Amino acid sequence: MKKLLILSVLTFLLVGCSKQMSDPTYSNLVDDKMIESISEKLVANGVSSSQVETFKKQLSNFYDTVGTENMVSDFESIKEPTYDPYTLQDKWLSKNNYVGYNCRITSYTLYKDLFQGNGFDENSTSHLLFDYETLNQDKFSQDDINKFNTLFQSFDTENAKDLKVHKENIKNGFKKYGFKFADSNIKLVSVYLHDQVIKPDTDILFVGHTGILIEEKDELLFIEKLAFSEPYQVVKFSDLNQLAEYLLNKYDFSDGQPEARPIITLNDSFLN
Repeated sequence: MKKLLILSVLTFLLVGCSKQMSDPTYSNLVDDKMIESISEKLVANGVSSSQVETFKKQLSNFYDTVGTENMVSDFESIKEPTYDPYTLQDKWLSKNNYVGYNCRITSYTLYKDLFQGNGFDENSTSHLLFDYETLNQDKFSQDDINKFNTLFQSFDTENAKDLKVHKENIKNGFKKYGFKFADSNIKLVSVYLHDQVIKPDTDILFVGHTGILIEEKDELLFIEKLAFSEPYQVVKFSDLNQLAEYLLNKYDFSDGQPEARPIITLNDSFLN
């Protein structure tokens, strides 16, 4: 009886001390209070107020054009979206002569002052072709475009499924071009995709998706623009494992293919 009592007490203590995991929830950042809350967190953690204002203008530009029908206002459990991205795309292009904002432009807008790098390979930016439409439309300076190229350039790799091979090539690229990430609760999350098409006869790793992570005491907030024709999101996670699982579920198409699984970076470290 005493043994059972001790076991019950130990079990209670272990459960009580363990972190309670919550399922991820998300918002499409269409509510003014939500936008201001996220903006305040960004500024409090080192993003300049001017860059946050630029981000808010981009966000407003998108939703003022495509509307907010079928968007999620407050945090809800993640589900299949009910909006039609093709309808959103048509609405955007009916009023604009450029493709709009994507994950890389959004992340650069918020993270540009927290990153330093030293140049890029001139042959490593062909996947950024559509991004340049918006960078030029928004009159990004040449210095900003060069820094954008540095941060999101591709890296050559090998025809291999082994993630260790590709991680080594990412690390070598970061070292070669002097990647430095600020010591901050704001982190850059990037999903590197292995590709054999963009550069003929060459395997490359390119940033197919990226977002900004705010690390708070009890939760993680991940800010992303899903695609040119899809909305903004802020997703709330309990830990980095949930974030990695979420991203791999969305971007891992490697099963049965010659390419390797995606590699997820958190600044200059790896999440998988």
